[in-house]
Amino acid sequence: MLGGNLAPSQPVAGKKQIPTMSQHTVMLSPAVSAPLASQTITFTTLANATYGDAVITLTGTASSNLAVTYTSSNTAVATVSGSTVTIVGAGTTTITASQAGNSNYLAATSIPQTLIVKPRAVSVTGAAQTKVYGTTDPVLTYSITTGSLVGSDTFTGTLTRKTGQNPGTYPITQGTLALNSNYSLTYVNGSLTITPLSICNLFNLSFSSGTLSPVFNTTAMNYKLSVTFDVDHVFFVPLFDPTASILINGFSIGNGGAFNIPLNAGNNPVTLVVTAQDGVSKKTYFVNVYRAFPPDPKMATNILTPNGDGKNDTWVIRDINLYPNNTVTVYDRGGRVVYAKHGYNNDWDGTLYGATLAEGTYYYTIDLGIPWNVTKGYITILKSN
Repeated sequence: MLGGNLAPSQPVAGKKQIPTMSQHTVMLSPAVSAPLASQTITFTTLANATYGDAVITLTGTASSNLAVTYTSSNTAVATVSGSTVTIVGAGTTTITASQAGNSNYLAATSIPQTLIVKPRAVSVTGAAQTKVYGTTDPVLTYSITTGSLVGSDTFTGTLTRKTGQNPGTYPITQGTLALNSNYSLTYVNGSLTITPLSICNLFNLSFSSGTLSPVFNTTAMNYKLSVTFDVDHVFFVPLFDPTASILINGFSIGNGGAFNIPLNAGNNPVTLVVTAQDGVSKKTYFVNVYRAFPPDPKMATNILTPNGDGKNDTWVIRDINLYPNNTVTVYDRGGRVVYAKHGYNNDWDGTLYGATLAEGTYYYTIDLGIPWNVTKGYITILKSN
């Protein structure tokens, strides 16, 4: 619109006056603009996703063909850059598509769509482990059997196992092993097997009486124990691996316990079987307990033939070695001592001062050095072959 005042024209002499506008306002109508067009957005439902999935490309469109913009209501679940959605965690977010309009189009009504991001499924199985009884537990490990971790994500915590140290199988459980909330973790138990020991050594064997031959050692399996005639029983005291067990003549005895063996005169065989913790490994030890016969004239041979043929070359007194305090004396018919020794050991060859005694009958006394009667008898020396 134009407006204003026009000054009146002044009359000019000699000329015809032309009428003019004076103090009139002229109004012009403004130009009329075309109305803005409306627009709509097409943005379809979003499929559920899983943590760790690849980026999602959004495909919303505006009827105006203008670019659609997007926002995420929960950037801990998903972020948006342009039309690309990046999943950063499990959970729920709203992705909103918008178009703000321009000089020709009104702003479109925004369209929200829910995006559900499910936790990533991961399955873990504890590894089967073994150890020998009495040793330190191995490190309990596991492996991923299904699924995988995303980026730099890691497990936290450790596995544990059912308590116990005896041989057997113990479940390895999840313990504190965990993943963050972006995962659904399934754990399958492993197992720890404690294997029994195979040690079945007899470490020592002691006795209430007697002399053991050879001296006990863990590698020798056969022994002889000799006792005097006045010992009618002997106690065996075994020491063996604490995880093993022992049977003495078929009877169980505790480690370090005393087991009574009644004795007859002569040989008394004793068997000791040590069984390892595994119940399979075994060692068998044999001890022949020899109990001397009571002293009598028959305990000494009555013939001595010192001719070097290996038969009756020395005078043998049965079991004399069991009586180290013995005293043996030999007399001729006249009662003169022709041989005497304390601690006799079956080594007299019928000599006196290095010369063989004359053939004939000689008499002896045997004192065993114990509270017992002196044994008397005779011996005949023969020189012929």
